[in-house]
Amino acid sequence: MGTKRNSGGVGATGQTGQRTHGRAELICMTSAEAQVRITTQGATSAKGTDIGELNQLASAPDITMTPLFGTDLQRLLASALGGEVTTEIAERMSRCYHVEAPENRLEDLAEQLRQMHAVEAAYVKPQHELARIEMKQTEALNDMAPIDQEPATSTPDFTSRQGYLEVAPGGVDARYAWTQAGGRGAGVQVIDCEWGWRFTHEDLVGNQGGVIAGSSSTDTDHGTAVMGEIGGDLNAFGITGIAPDAVFSASTFSQPTATAIKAAADRARPGDIILLDPPLGAQRHRRRPAGIHRSRVVAGRLSGDPLRGDQGRGRGRGGRERG
Repeated sequence: MGTKRNSGGVGATGQTGQRTHGRAELICMTSAEAQVRITTQGATSAKGTDIGELNQLASAPDITMTPLFGTDLQRLLASALGGEVTTEIAERMSRCYHVEAPENRLEDLAEQLRQMHAVEAAYVKPQHELARIEMKQTEALNDMAPIDQEPATSTPDFTSRQGYLEVAPGGVDARYAWTQAGGRGAGVQVIDCEWGWRFTHEDLVGNQGGVIAGSSSTDTDHGTAVMGEIGGDLNAFGITGIAPDAVFSASTFSQPTATAIKAAADRARPGDIILLDPPLGAQRHRRRPAGIHRSRVVAGRLSGDPLRGDQGRGRGRGGRERG
């Protein structure tokens, strides 16, 4: 059999291809009874179940099926921390596969998979979209003219504009939290699951762990904005984050979303925070919560509780993006 094309799926080693963020994802979960194993060579069943159709699909030259969590059952059990991953959860994770195929075929392939006896579930997760408000501008907002002077040679102090640092209802009262022990986030790691961070930004160099999984992208400013809101450096210029002493890391959606969540959960310690943003299909599905898809719920269980919406749950502490 010739070498199959891999257009960016995640293999057992967890390596990613040139896949970009924002794509729809086809996820397949095989049945427990069939004991299916899928590799680049096709599908086999340890129980001798007839899986001819599944094998044919998995062997197609333009389709690549890879373990969603990049490992087998025994390795998943071995990596469990403190008994948080039960045998049942690990077994379910080992049956999840990411199906890489032309995007215009995903819905048809999902329907094909759902008709197979060896498949428990198959569905297409919509692409991730940044939430936005669409406004129609019919006239100029104001009559302001540009200032005829050179820009500042250094970045001014913008903290006076950060209303969310102030007391409620406009803010989270961060300034009071800073007066308390641990109120600046010391000892806590925040792992942001999305895309678009610029870790070289002049105001984001103090406490950062970089990209821990996947490949980074800076073609949007969303991740950078979130990073600044939470962990902007404490200095005399720019902005200051709500928790400037927390270490900010990222797990990118250049890989399947559930894979990125698992990578974050593997890195998280008790008290750390995993932030899920942006939501699935923000515009078309009205900010669909993360927990609506099985693979993300299973991945979320690694953090001690299913992950829902923009909520991030660490092992012991939760967090939520505001803004």
